[in-house]
Amino acid sequence: SPTKEFCYPGCNVCTVPYLTQTSLLEDVDIRGGLSYCCGETYYRTGMLDTLQQVGKRMQNYLRTLKAKKMMILCPAGYNMFANILPHFGMDIDLEITPLLVWLRERIENGTIHLKRKLDLRVTIQESCYGKIFGKEYYELPRKILEQIGIEVIEMKWSKECSLCCGIGAGFPIHSGYHPRDILLATFRSLREAKKTRADALVVYCAGCLQMLSAGKIFYPSRMPVYHILEVIQMAIGEEPLRRQDSRARVLSQGTLIHQFPKLLSNKRFWMEEISPKL
Repeated sequence: SPTKEFCYPGCNVCTVPYLTQTSLLEDVDIRGGLSYCCGETYYRTGMLDTLQQVGKRMQNYLRTLKAKKMMILCPAGYNMFANILPHFGMDIDLEITPLLVWLRERIENGTIHLKRKLDLRVTIQESCYGKIFGKEYYELPRKILEQIGIEVIEMKWSKECSLCCGIGAGFPIHSGYHPRDILLATFRSLREAKKTRADALVVYCAGCLQMLSAGKIFYPSRMPVYHILEVIQMAIGEEPLRRQDSRARVLSQGTLIHQFPKLLSNKRFWMEEISPKL
């Protein structure tokens, strides 16, 4: 059904939907799903013909919604909608606001009422796209955390020089999305975070949340990983659901059962055409 303003979760948030179970988003109309992927994975892997199909499908979906504003939870999705898809078949007039900007604005205007300060020292795992959006963007999570009394301890490699959570390590041609390369990159990030001696590791990307939580299974660390939504929940007096560990186990088991056996095969597969029809 049509809506004037909505929230697009992105594929990463769809796999950790418990993040949306908060009063922070209670007045937000969440739309989307795995059938309406932004195409970020196709873009990273160079499947531009498929991305063109995604752009046309997304355009039809957004026209059906008749929305004028979209808040997006995923940094990767924000980059796709704002910078990439307009060049791949999506032509639509839509005001797009990323999560961090939306949270900052709501904290400043009092819509999000912070009830208590959190006595925590944290370090931040940067989203890959934080580097693309620039200094103003990656300062946003730091300003938000400082507003709720949190001390931010920077890793040696931070902001524009930050290490990848691991997901991006699978995209190079020589990797072919091999779990070994992904996990090694994840271990490097966890190791850097541990060196800060912070109380927790905070992310603002659901993909980073999943990857670092899964990495902790193979690289034991007592440092908890929080999404920034969960930290703000605590500051407004809510108890986050904290299902990272169980989701990480499911992700790891699925990879071991379904992906590892295929690494031994020389068979190839081709993407089916993505229909623009909804």
